[in-house]
Amino acid sequence: MADTLTSYKLEEALVQSGCPICRLAEQNVMAYLDNLIYEQVNDGKTRAEILAAGGFCRHHGQQLVRQGGALGVAIIHRDLVRQTIELLPGSKFHSPSLLPWVHGLYPVAGSGQELAAALAPEGECPACRRGHEAADLYLRELLAHLEQFRPLFRADNALCLPHFRRLLVFVHGEEALEVLVAWQRTALEALQADLDEFIRKNDYRFSGEPLGEKGDAWQRAVALFSGSD
Repeated sequence: MADTLTSYKLEEALVQSGCPICRLAEQNVMAYLDNLIYEQVNDGKTRAEILAAGGFCRHHGQQLVRQGGALGVAIIHRDLVRQTIELLPGSKFHSPSLLPWVHGLYPVAGSGQELAAALAPEGECPACRRGHEAADLYLRELLAHLEQFRPLFRADNALCLPHFRRLLVFVHGEEALEVLVAWQRTALEALQADLDEFIRKNDYRFSGEPLGEKGDAWQRAVALFSGSD
């Protein structure tokens, strides 16, 4: 079925359960982080991007730790530490031109807000950006070959709501919209039935009944509405 690498990866993801776009975007982010700490840690453009973003968001910062590469992580964060020190008053690196400090030590009125603004990131978390770019790539591929992928659509591999909303931005034409909405509706109706059964079986009157495959309905609900790793 697949005729390009992007299509092939999307087809592979659709064979599995869960949002295929979440899975593919996460794979892209993991590859980016791995390449960063082992291949690009000394690349000036890459480090400048990380500095502008003020590092990584909490989620991707923890991913970076879990992936290892302690030396690369240390080199990246040494830059971030120094940059932050330079913005603080009283530092030997601090430039008075950066913020209006009185005598370079005591803040003027409102300077707390100005310091907060100076410390705020100028760009998006680099890993988040890679994930969003990958998601858009695969969403556009899905739309470009909708009839090709349509036979693979099931209730358990529908898009999470964040990626479904994003996909709708790219949709043109009532027919494509109808197909995608039907896919999403089927997933939501199936999930609702599973949640109803999960809740029923948690009633003390039916607590003796095994939960079975409905036992993870609450987790699937979170993944559908919030996305998944």
